[in-house]
Amino acid sequence: MKSITTSFSIPKILEQELKKEARKEHRTKSGLIQEAIRFYLENKRWKKLQQDIILRASRLGISSPDDVEDMVDEERK
Repeated sequence: MKSITTSFSIPKILEQELKKEARKEHRTKSGLIQEAIRFYLENKRWKKLQQDIILRASRLGISSPDDVEDMVDEERK
């Protein structure tokens, strides 16, 4: 994967914690920041997916796991 260089500012205390954690894990600050960004983006996608599923379920009249079980039971008949 091709990388680019970018810059941003963070509070000094956060940079100190980042540096300490990077040393402790034998990783680079850049590596930790990349991981944090990936985690953030994946978390946002997961929350969006959950919201979409809740909306779809609501449209189908599904409001609980029991409703799902009932639908599955009906389909099996």
